[in-house]
Amino acid sequence: MLHANAQMLDIDVDQWRAAQDLILHSGKAAPRLVIIHDHGRVQKARFSDGEPLANAPASITDPRRTAAELFAEFSERVEFVMVMERDAVDDYFARVQGAWTIDTDLDDFVTSMFAALDDDPEGIVVHPGPASGRLGLQWRLGWGHEEIAAKVASAISPDSWVILGSHDVDRLVASLLIHFDEDLEVDSFTTAAPERVDLIGGREEVLERLIDLVRRQGGRLGFALSVDHRLAPELLAATDKTRVIAAHPGEVTVRTP
Repeated sequence: MLHANAQMLDIDVDQWRAAQDLILHSGKAAPRLVIIHDHGRVQKARFSDGEPLANAPASITDPRRTAAELFAEFSERVEFVMVMERDAVDDYFARVQGAWTIDTDLDDFVTSMFAALDDDPEGIVVHPGPASGRLGLQWRLGWGHEEIAAKVASAISPDSWVILGSHDVDRLVASLLIHFDEDLEVDSFTTAAPERVDLIGGREEVLERLIDLVRRQGGRLGFALSVDHRLAPELLAATDKTRVIAAHPGEVTVRTP
């Protein structure tokens, strides 16, 4: 779904950062407890803030049980516990790096890279898991890659723009403008920017300006949505987004061609 040479154009830093905060969650930034062992012998037991784990186990015989017990003890302090065996981690990175070729579809590669985290459930353990749903940058979209691709194929016209916005009272605070080419691959994306369009005003008013901006630049609207900023996290996380929109009719604006 992502073109090999997708372009990021005219990105507004504030809009981009706000959009990232809404749609991405960083496992690296999450408070966590990490245990690293070498075939059972513990080499490191430390919280992500650098504090060593007091009374850390000297050895690991059941990594999944250890992770579950430590999470139960420190659940108010960490989002997850990670127990990793050194060779398992080295093997994971070797397999992932070895799978990459210049012709590999980027979406397929990233999807398989995350899925491979679960290939060794004893060597790379995350609790609560799975590892593929906790580590790295995670989408906060409520849908997986295949479901998103299917919805794009069924609802978005080729060579059209999707406009997404999050609106706080009288200002657009986060936005993404995404262009899908004739093959429904994302070949360009940008954000709204105050230099190009007025971001101040009501939600519907500002959304109409964004649609007009796309059309003035020769683009065609595929779908546009702007949501109240307080509702945005719930809408993004929902698997049934239609239900959320229907339950909040005054907080979501949708436009179609």
